[in-house]
Amino acid sequence: MDFSEKKIVAKVDRILYPKPDAIAQEGSQFFILRTDLGVVKGKLSHVPKQGERLTLEGEWKISKYNGTMEFGFFHASVYLPRDERAMLKYACEMTLGFGPALEEKIWAAKGDDWRQVSETDMVRGLTPEKLCALQSTIDMLENQQEKSAAISWLVNIGLTVKMAESAFEKWKKDVTTKVTEDCYILAKLPNYGFKDVDEHVRQHFDIGKNDARRVQSCLKYYLAQLTQEHTVCSWNELYDKVSKAIDADPNVISDECRALFGTGRFVAFPAQGMIASRKDYNNESLILKFVREARETPGIKARQPVEREYDLDDTQMAAVQYALDHSFSIINGGAGCGKTSLIKAISDSLRGEVELCAFAGKAAARLKEATGHESGTIHRMLKYMGEEQGFTRQSLRGVTVILDEASMVSSDLMAEIVKRNPARLVLVGDEAQLPPVGSGQPFHDIIRLCPQAVQTLTKCYRNQEAVYQSALRIRNGQIPETDLKSERERWIVQSIRDPRAAHAEILRAVRDGEVDFERDIILCCRNGESDGTTECSVTAFNRDIKDIVNPNEDGSYKIAPGDRVINTVNHSELDVWNGTTGSCEKIDTEGGMWVHLDYKNAAGEDQVLIPKKEAREWQLAYALTVHKSQGSQYRKVFFVVAKRDLMNLLDRPMAYTAVTRTKAECRVVGDVSAFHGAIRTVKHKMTVMQELAK
Repeated sequence: MDFSEKKIVAKVDRILYPKPDAIAQEGSQFFILRTDLGVVKGKLSHVPKQGERLTLEGEWKISKYNGTMEFGFFHASVYLPRDERAMLKYACEMTLGFGPALEEKIWAAKGDDWRQVSETDMVRGLTPEKLCALQSTIDMLENQQEKSAAISWLVNIGLTVKMAESAFEKWKKDVTTKVTEDCYILAKLPNYGFKDVDEHVRQHFDIGKNDARRVQSCLKYYLAQLTQEHTVCSWNELYDKVSKAIDADPNVISDECRALFGTGRFVAFPAQGMIASRKDYNNESLILKFVREARETPGIKARQPVEREYDLDDTQMAAVQYALDHSFSIINGGAGCGKTSLIKAISDSLRGEVELCAFAGKAAARLKEATGHESGTIHRMLKYMGEEQGFTRQSLRGVTVILDEASMVSSDLMAEIVKRNPARLVLVGDEAQLPPVGSGQPFHDIIRLCPQAVQTLTKCYRNQEAVYQSALRIRNGQIPETDLKSERERWIVQSIRDPRAAHAEILRAVRDGEVDFERDIILCCRNGESDGTTECSVTAFNRDIKDIVNPNEDGSYKIAPGDRVINTVNHSELDVWNGTTGSCEKIDTEGGMWVHLDYKNAAGEDQVLIPKKEAREWQLAYALTVHKSQGSQYRKVFFVVAKRDLMNLLDRPMAYTAVTRTKAECRVVGDVSAFHGAIRTVKHKMTVMQELAK
């Protein structure tokens, strides 16, 4: 054997390391393999099978353990023969139940077209089960070759293995083409940024420090970062970010920014020194135009609501009538003002197609239960089919859309509704709640910029209840009492300054049976995953609570039957959306997860099977962030506050939103000074809509 070879093709005999119970099924892992050429070792992005052939790049070295030669590889890809006859032989070797005789029969029947062999070819010994197994082997080999080849190429141009795997997961077989066309597209990967890409791949593509591709990519990246919540930022702030990130000439940065204005990628508000992306500008200008052109709608017939039928007061009646008479309206009001009753009155009064929706699935289910009308998520209404296809519904012409919990909806999503031109759009919500996660705050902005379209409800039918009184004081910027009790509600503020002690108090309540996780919730300001936060965070609570109520025998925090869970992505095919909560009922033999949802989906089912791949996107949900709780209601709410959260998260809308999730009892636990500081703090987003109105 030539031990000077740098590239070999080796046939796997068995895995020496790691042990079977330690092999990860996803992601790269270090392997030591016995092959027909000897021992090889290195990282692979898949678990190799016996008989599989691998193309390996590396070098032969003497083992320090036994003195034999072994091959250490740094690049690996699945080897597939180019000759069809050899490929058939290899596929049969890799498939259980296939021998040389069956291989010969398949070749004799189909020749080079052997991949198309089917039951109709009447190949003796090729049962439907064997045919299915052969096809699975072919698919597996081709998919693994595609992945390993792409990852090897990405690693070769400078990416880490994790970055390469993330890129392949996002763009699949198109990844090499996309990265070749624009290597800075890699900055769109989660958990990686412009600096990561610039550091790892810039040199491979011969990109100098003042290269237009580099400078423009940096400008676009940091504008996107600065406008994740706001939809405009100042030129000074953008320039400062870019100049710190790259060592480009200052004049070049300015010139390339002007070039982006020229191509229309950036939009300027020169008088204010503000910049927006074209996407945000288009979305918010479209929404504002729709609102400003709102008109009376006599063409859509409606019957006059009968006051005694709905028991509405004069203010509520006026709001209903305005919504019936105009193509756009907002109904704004705090908790207990009867907003759901108004939605029912408007829906009942219309003759024509009416669609009720909400951002969160649980809010949509509650709306359906309260009004008796069908209701779903915005994504379901617009027929969202995943990231690649997006929203597939073409038009809302002739449809009245009533959107509940509208304060949660970002500019991106609101524009998707508006651009489909609904005959009537009614937004219902509470301006005191949190602005949306994501771009803009259209509900809040329209209330301020177009007050003529807003009907504000002021009378509350829970005004004698303890939690409502406390929430109202928070809404008005006033400090609530520390202990109140009414006929149906309880309000408690428990002062514990040390976050570790506050964390321990919540765990005590869990141990003592004060929390029923089917009906109650623990709310925090932050996840605590990426910022090093431990106590009084969602991640820490979920792990510690699981150890109490549903521990795993192996000490891990994997989801198990009995756990409370939340979905973090959209599964359009299952009608299960981001933010959906439920309980894990069982894990099937293939790793899929049966979830009992907290509400029924469009098919009327509250039990769904989440396939293994999608099940990875579900997390424990004994505790949630306040943002994730929007649209839901709970018997008891334990709202945990810490002084650190006041710096960049905790404010009046967050406190108010957390408290108003309550049906019966709300307990604020933690640093009372931080809680009071939050009540005095109201932050504001800067938006395109505000700039357009100046």
